[in-house]
Amino acid sequence: MPSTDASASDEDYSNTDGSDASDDESSLEGPLAAMALSPRKAVAKLSADAPAAPVRGVERKATATSQAFDGEQADGVSASPAPSAKGSATQPNAYPFGQKFFSWKAPFDAPPYLGGPLPRVLAKPLSKAVARTSPAPFVFKVNFNASPITPANGQIANANLRELLLNIDPTLRTTDRFDKVLLGNDDLVRVPQHGVLGSLVVDSDYVDENYPVIGEEKHDIYLNTHSPFCLIAVGVQGSGKSHSLASVIENCMLNAQPCIEAQKPATAMIFHYDQDPENFCEAITLTGRRAGLPVSVPVVSRMTILVSPSFYKQRRAFYRAKNIPNCEVKPLLFKWNDLYADQIKKLMRVGENTDTIPLYMSSILDLLRAMQKENRKPSWAQFKKELTSLPLLPQQMVPLQQRLKLLESLLVDADSDRNAVDVRQILSSGCPMIIVDMTDPMMTASESNSVFQVMLAAFLGTTTPAGKLVVLDESHKYLAEDGHDGLALALVTACRQMRHVGLRICVSTQSPEVLPAELLELVSVALIHRFHSPDWFKWMQKKLPMREEVFEEIVGIETGTAMAVSARWAKGAPGKGFVRKIRIRARITKDGGVSKTADLWTADL
Repeated sequence: MPSTDASASDEDYSNTDGSDASDDESSLEGPLAAMALSPRKAVAKLSADAPAAPVRGVERKATATSQAFDGEQADGVSASPAPSAKGSATQPNAYPFGQKFFSWKAPFDAPPYLGGPLPRVLAKPLSKAVARTSPAPFVFKVNFNASPITPANGQIANANLRELLLNIDPTLRTTDRFDKVLLGNDDLVRVPQHGVLGSLVVDSDYVDENYPVIGEEKHDIYLNTHSPFCLIAVGVQGSGKSHSLASVIENCMLNAQPCIEAQKPATAMIFHYDQDPENFCEAITLTGRRAGLPVSVPVVSRMTILVSPSFYKQRRAFYRAKNIPNCEVKPLLFKWNDLYADQIKKLMRVGENTDTIPLYMSSILDLLRAMQKENRKPSWAQFKKELTSLPLLPQQMVPLQQRLKLLESLLVDADSDRNAVDVRQILSSGCPMIIVDMTDPMMTASESNSVFQVMLAAFLGTTTPAGKLVVLDESHKYLAEDGHDGLALALVTACRQMRHVGLRICVSTQSPEVLPAELLELVSVALIHRFHSPDWFKWMQKKLPMREEVFEEIVGIETGTAMAVSARWAKGAPGKGFVRKIRIRARITKDGGVSKTADLWTADL
């Protein structure tokens, strides 16, 4: 609206250095003209056009399009030049912006000092990405009054500016994040960390018609380890899924150029369980080098194996006989004071079946709730005394004692070895690989499942130098058949939050039906090795983009070859479609999963 001072003229808006404001890119004048420029140019214009005295009763409206933020004049801007008082050059703190003052020096923080001319150069330039890509207009309103600039109204002005910038375009992307998981040679320049997963098997069903024959062009397929991902490996025993899983771990943890680029290796935690004491986690060979490779080829520098405390001596002797380099075996022990009520509940396996909770479980839950509500933590002896003093029947007291003994076996406070190290110390020691091996004839699958839940939560809460890698080896041995146990739900939750914690997840199983259905929906890559069950295929087909004819390929696929299923193939990756047949590369570290054949047994006789 027009100014109340009829004597004002446009000449009052000349630049402070004597130059004419009409030479600027915008034909508008005064502070409003700066709003039609990019943030960087707006600073210079606001600094040049600021008058020396306050202007009262000036209100302007403007409609700016995307061109306004590219430094061009805004369409549809209607405003008259604001007058200024004569002879007020000695008032350095008087600006015509009032409570709607737009400070460009630090747009998201109130300036500590608002006197003097506005800066011509941004102290912290706004991102160049703050630019509109569509012509959809937005409307803003600027009120000018005579209020002098103060820290109070400066804060209000900066809040208004923040809201203005954040509402420029709800679809604006300030970064160009490359989130493809399976890559080709041409995509490597966009990903700082990656590793060779395998090579494309040239087949007319999974490559383009004009794809060159092997040898004419590189056809390696790379795994993007720079971004979080979720990978599953499925197949019958001996099909090569453990080998594939070990290759993925190498890609995340070893910097073996040019095969693997990992300047910031991930920290890994691997879960393994078996009731057969002769079985072991095949990832233990990652600290050894493959035969024939030079010593310059890197391996995992250090590894800690956490085993069941009740089977510690046997497992320590077992692993020592394997002559594993850079490896130490320790019992898995928790400190009572470090455990939360939820962790105690999981270790005691309380509330697994909420439909039928026995009386002793209800008593445990009541005690844990009281502890949490009162924010108190009794000693282990006091906690055990409170539970055992409950008025329970003998048939209720027996299972309660069993759960207390299980929890007690995992506590460093109750361990006979006073020099034992608890889990928190091991997690904070900086060990690059931790294997949680709960192999124990006296431990059930559900008990190991509970321990894995607590260890997973502890690992995710630990600060690591770079990303985290969680591996579930042979998960069908400790996940519930319906895929709805505590560990499965925790795995799905971790998968949903993996970008917030920098997490990579790898799961291998012989039975895909034990995997949570939601996990298959969130999976980034599925490496499907040989199996012959139509039920397995139908189960996965509901969640993964696979055609019916893929099943015939899976049944006849060779050992060490997999059908890689993913919706996140990069354009530069060889082949076509969501499903491509790949041959997994050879390992850099020692292979510990060699199947025993008749020839090998004959040689031992």
